[in-house]
Amino acid sequence: MALVGMIENFKPKESDITIHIERIEQLFSCNEIADNEKVSLFSTLVEGEAYCVLKDLLAPTLPSAKTYSELKDVLLAHYCPKRLKIAERYKYYVLVKKAMKMLKHTLSN
Repeated sequence: MALVGMIENFKPKESDITIHIERIEQLFSCNEIADNEKVSLFSTLVEGEAYCVLKDLLAPTLPSAKTYSELKDVLLAHYCPKRLKIAERYKYYVLVKKAMKMLKHTLSN
């Protein structure tokens, strides 16, 4: 099967998983890849380290036993974890407090 288009392997330390998955889905669309072939192609387009992570997250099941959608969701959950509201709120308040302190210092001089 010859593919139209080309995509580099996903490298976790250099790439964003969401962008990589969007590009893979475009590749699937351009080449009219059937659902049953998506898992094999996806597995080859993921770099060795990311594939090992995927395999570890799915253990004892093999990635080939899952659907493309399941593989995609597992990688997204791992590389793009959902942010906790309380942690984000804390970061915001620290920034506001720092800005207020700087403003207060500037106005007092």
